Amino acid sequence: MKLALAFGVIALAGAAPQAPVLGFDYGAKRLSWYVPGTLAHAAGGTTSWNRSLCSWSFAPGGRRVALSDCNGTVRFLAVPSLKVLGATRPGDLWDAAGLAWVTPGRLLAVNRASGGVATLLVVDTSTGRVVRRVDLRGVLLDRAVVRDRVVMLVAPFDSFGPARVVTADANGDVRTAAIAGISAGSHFDNAADTGPVGEVRTPGFAVDPAGTAYVVGADLRVATVELASMRVSYHGPTRVLAKALNGTTRIAAWLGNGRIAVSGIDYASSGSGRDLQVTSTPFGLHLLDTSTWTYRTLTTTAAGLIAAGRTVFATAPDAFGAYAATGAHLYDLSMAGRSWLTAAGRYAYVCTDRWLTRITDLTTGGDVTVPRPKTRACPTLLAGRASQL
Repeated sequence: MKLALAFGVIALAGAAPQAPVLGFDYGAKRLSWYVPGTLAHAAGGTTSWNRSLCSWSFAPGGRRVALSDCNGTVRFLAVPSLKVLGATRPGDLWDAAGLAWVTPGRLLAVNRASGGVATLLVVDTSTGRVVRRVDLRGVLLDRAVVRDRVVMLVAPFDSFGPARVVTADANGDVRTAAIAGISAGSHFDNAADTGPVGEVRTPGFAVDPAGTAYVVGADLRVATVELASMRVSYHGPTRVLAKALNGTTRIAAWLGNGRIAVSGIDYASSGSGRDLQVTSTPFGLHLLDTSTWTYRTLTTTAAGLIAAGRTVFATAPDAFGAYAATGAHLYDLSMAGRSWLTAAGRYAYVCTDRWLTRITDLTTGGDVTVPRPKTRACPTLLAGRASQL
């Protein structure tokens, strides 16, 4: 099912708190402006985008935006007019995603190769030409944009080994730190009667914009990477949440003031062939204080998290719990089946299937807008400088 997508534009100088947000309506294949508190259409520029939208990034200053369909096309638009300024050359970008407009003249992108070995692409934004390609020697798991560079978490391809933190500047020059104490990667074997069977190890990844990257292992061991020197240090958990598992996924988010939220899922398999069974167990939501390297468990039922500034949601099937960066519980949002949430700016947007269910105040959880059922297509808001992977 196709959904309407919307993404938050970086606030322009002097913009009011209720400034419109830029959005992509998937059904109408159109970029236009929306009112944040209602998601009604707002006055302003509009343009057609007759393809999917998988990645975007604003230029420094927020006056231009790059859009990718992850199928070889990147287009450059002016903000706020949405006038088309140019595009990359056909065939240059493969399935490039993870756009990061790091300097006025350089855009970084990552060719994901459908989950294979990733390639960093350096694009000249004035000509749309790819001027450099850099083999990242692994699979891109996560990334963050920090000032004029990209910080990436990379895992081995079709094997297990040390996770790596890789930084890239506007010229495509990379620096690498191997995280020997935290394993990452995946491996699958094709079984005749069940199809692919394997194991996945995905660490959590969070970046403090002040200059430190954090890699979180399955047992809550943390590696810190000082980005200026790429020096790695390790911090063991005060308690080990040990389980007999053959697959783990961790999600981490930087909340500010030295705090990191961590969640995820543990996977275990039993039997083989037609009797193979895989069970998943929520890892819960844990709050790490990097000043003491101690954890606090906020809930045991969360299988993921959504961070919005210093508020973090613990995601579970029936309700999302909102917590402050201090660990204080703020409120719960009921989430009916097939519901999902995007948090951006002052609001949390709750959607069911392709329809907007309600808009709530991110601070209090109180309803701001409750449209009539199935009357307003639901946006997925993506605030900040660039999209996620």
